[in-house]
Amino acid sequence: MANERLRQAIKSAGLIEEDLAQAVQVDIKTVRRWLSGRVPYGRHRIRIARALGVTERDLWPQVEIPDPAAGGKVELVSAFPHAADAAPTWESLLQDAQEQIWLLDFTLIDILATPGIPDLLAAKAGAGCEVRLLISYATRARLAEDTAIDEPYPDDEPQAVYDIARARGQLEPLLSLPGIEARKFAAMRFNTIIRADEQMLVTLHLWGTPAGQAPLLHLRRADQAGLFAQYEQHYESIWAHASHPIDPEPDLFPPPDANPDYYEGFLFDDAPPDQNP
Repeated sequence: MANERLRQAIKSAGLIEEDLAQAVQVDIKTVRRWLSGRVPYGRHRIRIARALGVTERDLWPQVEIPDPAAGGKVELVSAFPHAADAAPTWESLLQDAQEQIWLLDFTLIDILATPGIPDLLAAKAGAGCEVRLLISYATRARLAEDTAIDEPYPDDEPQAVYDIARARGQLEPLLSLPGIEARKFAAMRFNTIIRADEQMLVTLHLWGTPAGQAPLLHLRRADQAGLFAQYEQHYESIWAHASHPIDPEPDLFPPPDANPDYYEGFLFDDAPPDQNP
């Protein structure tokens, strides 16, 4: 059935279909599909409501939308003292994602080296899911210093160089795929973030604590200005100030599983200088 609520809201706002398409950054055909009755993705519903000065409930009363009056309190689904004990797992969230996958970690090597995950990310991007990947080019020691987010510098910690190099090798097949974008960042403070649509796992890294033993929060968006939105903005800010997209360099970063000896070289001082990521 046609969405007359949406049609009337566009008219009341003094706009036309083309104006809404531009405001939401979609094709005009998409807007017409919404007008014919298709329910937009969550991220689009938010943008449409803002552009028209109404609420999501005004336009799609049939959709289960969290009550904004509930605030950020209901956004904390679970809190775990140890990330390794978390449920749901990050794998299950990525499997279910339809619209957005955002990942941020020191290297993302634990995720990228998991069998099947690169293929999963490629498949999600091919289906129209937005995939963003943020990895650091700083050592853990440098992360404790007040360094500008976008200031590049060499990484002189061998294990960190090794982990980042392997992560780059895992990324190589993905970098040329439409819908996947990866950037490097350096920041004084950061948490591991795994976002899948309107859910998020945030690992709160503690000094001297292994990642699997650090506290973890499982969030689900329930408020446009709640806890989920704060971490969303945190990610967006790092993304905006990070380096330009990482370009493919297959000769420099071959597949790690097939070239383990090559990456061992990054652990030693005699590694070629131009191979420092």
